[in-house]
Amino acid sequence: MFRRTLTAVAAVALTVAAVSVIPATTAQARPACSAGVSWCLWSVYQDAAHTVLVGERGYDCSGTWFTTGTQSGYVKFQILPC
Repeated sequence: MFRRTLTAVAAVALTVAAVSVIPATTAQARPACSAGVSWCLWSVYQDAAHTVLVGERGYDCSGTWFTTGTQSGYVKFQILPC
């Protein structure tokens, strides 16, 4: 019983030590789309090879959201200049 408890405590201590040594990474946020500067475009494709376009959603240069076609499939995101 004592040996199992000691093993469990050692395992927890090693896990805590390993986690504290591994550096945390920060997520990269996508740039914001700005009216008059850039626009964001989400193109939706039927297949993973992005050959058949089935819909789009975006934020255009005037600051207006638009949606066309189907919003289900394989998505490609782009930021385009105005």
